[in-house]
Amino acid sequence: MMRAWRSSISCFVLIASVAALLSFSSCKKGVESHPSWEATILAPLLQSTLTLDDLLADSLMQTNPDHSVSLIFSSSLYQTSLQDSVFQIPDTSLTTAISLQNLNLANNTITTHVSLGQMCQQLGGIGLLIIAANGLPFTIPPFVDITSPDNDLDATGFFETADVESGTIDLTLENGLPISMTNLVFQVKNKYDQQVIAQETFTNMLPGQSQTKTIDLAGKHVEGTLVASVIDFDSPGGTVVIDTSDAIILTMKTNDIKVSSATAIFPSQNLIDQHEDISYNLSGGAQLKTIHVKSGKLELEVVSTIHQQSHFEYSLPTVTDAYGNPIFVSSDLPPAPQNGSSSYQKTFDLTGYTFDLTGLTGTSYNTVSSSVIASIDSTGEVVTISKNDSIHINYKLQDIVPDYVSGYLGQQIVNVNEETNFDVLKNIKGGSLQLEDADVTLTIQNGLGLQGRINLYDLTSVNSKTGNQKSLTWDQLAKPLSIGAANENPFVAATATFNLNNTNSNIQQLISNLPDQWKFSLDVFLNPEGNSSSYHDFAYDSSSLSAGLDVTLPLSLIADDLILVDTLDFSLGNPEPGDPQIKDGTFTLIVYNGFPISATPQLYFYDEDFTLLDSLFTSVPTAAAGLLNDQCIVSGQSKSELTASIDESTMNRLQMASRAVLVGKFNTTEHPSCGFIKIFDEYTMDVKLTGKFTYYTGY
Repeated sequence: MMRAWRSSISCFVLIASVAALLSFSSCKKGVESHPSWEATILAPLLQSTLTLDDLLADSLMQTNPDHSVSLIFSSSLYQTSLQDSVFQIPDTSLTTAISLQNLNLANNTITTHVSLGQMCQQLGGIGLLIIAANGLPFTIPPFVDITSPDNDLDATGFFETADVESGTIDLTLENGLPISMTNLVFQVKNKYDQQVIAQETFTNMLPGQSQTKTIDLAGKHVEGTLVASVIDFDSPGGTVVIDTSDAIILTMKTNDIKVSSATAIFPSQNLIDQHEDISYNLSGGAQLKTIHVKSGKLELEVVSTIHQQSHFEYSLPTVTDAYGNPIFVSSDLPPAPQNGSSSYQKTFDLTGYTFDLTGLTGTSYNTVSSSVIASIDSTGEVVTISKNDSIHINYKLQDIVPDYVSGYLGQQIVNVNEETNFDVLKNIKGGSLQLEDADVTLTIQNGLGLQGRINLYDLTSVNSKTGNQKSLTWDQLAKPLSIGAANENPFVAATATFNLNNTNSNIQQLISNLPDQWKFSLDVFLNPEGNSSSYHDFAYDSSSLSAGLDVTLPLSLIADDLILVDTLDFSLGNPEPGDPQIKDGTFTLIVYNGFPISATPQLYFYDEDFTLLDSLFTSVPTAAAGLLNDQCIVSGQSKSELTASIDESTMNRLQMASRAVLVGKFNTTEHPSCGFIKIFDEYTMDVKLTGKFTYYTGY
């Protein structure tokens, strides 16, 4: 409607004056050396017939079956999208502390022996006789409760201390003496804290025979320096050739020793080999299966307290780029200093990455699978490592903006109390406009793959120029207006429409208030019925749920001093000496008006500082409306002459103007048989512009 009134003003005023001035003042010749002269010219300047097609854009006009015309336009009230309030991924920081899962010592074998000569030292006089008979036959008498001195076992080439969680030691005793053993108790203990590690009894062993005992070391603290001794040895004796170097041989072999802490030379091994799911808590109870990232980053920090150089591999196998490659890091970590830690950092640009949030099983939600492997290589150096040592994974998702999500997007309620501008009638600055009818459709369009609902509590028409407000009454206010989910493949947005007319609402009064703003209050419900799609919700970054008004206004109206204002750029150029230009003149627009609307125009000129310079008309003329018959249809055109006289001083002031403000006052024709006046598509206006002016050809 604004464009219709604005075009009418342009026809009545701009064509009648400014166009004529521009036509003649802009034909510059430049400074030339020839005589100047002045002439008075009387001439027709233009002639035209204007129809509604000239005054209204096709997109704003609808012709009805009776050839009357309606204005159609739309006004957006509210829109929410994936990037607004539908679904957002907050910045998330997770720290996973992974203690060492495995800490193994290498399997090792230690051998020691107790010789016959050592044991003879415990036999007193008979022992001395046996030693003296070395290399000779000798009858060894039976004996009991013989002991041996302590023999050190040095395991420090493998470990210095170890707190054993599990593992065994095979204790093998071989009888290398020339006599039988009926009973032998053998003991192994720590040298410094004297804790007994193993004590076993071996019986009835002939010369050359051996027996093996398996000792459970779980829960024991083992030192690298051990002491082995015989604490009870019984034998029947016998006549044998004496060799004092003959010995009882003890072999200790460790098996699968797992420690909680040790100072040792550790073999190559995986200290951590962990595969787990990382779960997120999302607002509204959302349970997502997929996120495709438009932008965002992952900051990864790995912190180690292991006092030996270690190697780690970290991956998120269900977070993949466009080529299917997962997030993966493989790097070395330097040894942590005493009472300190070493670290590694890396930032991943997640643009284009897809998060599969179904976890290791493929049936979870909001879950990312992760894998951590930490290992050490054998360096041959003694270091202290404890299961209290750990690797911390600091995992930060920042500024994640998805362009697609799927799953169950949760339930949300968005409370909206907003104002929005309404520009369609913005050029109407005064007067009143009564409409016979107004048909408005509240259209809700849902591009989100989830069910929605809107409860509209208030819609108020606001005319900020007059201060008038008019609130909607409608039989659907505060009632649920439901909208189905969009279809994903192929994508089709869901649409629901609700009609407001003179029967079920006062929408006509809201439009007649000539609003430049709408105030509204509504609630938007997302997934009001919960997970009704069984995890098949979806949303794209371009998806939105919107509500707007589609307005159809039949041009059956009463206009009473309706004032329309518009501001235009304006310039007559900067004439130079020698340029031809108009000195003064009188311009007349002859109007044959076939529209049932009269117009009283005025044109004001302003400089760059918006200081008023002058106006076009000294006395404001009116173009009379067309003549109405008793059927309220224009039966004949009315002739009006609109004259503007511009003297030389006015022309000089217009040369300074950079803006022009068009002001028009419009009234529909009054007729005793007519109330509301319809506008039909066959209405026309004939215009003819003439001018009598003084024209300079040069100075």
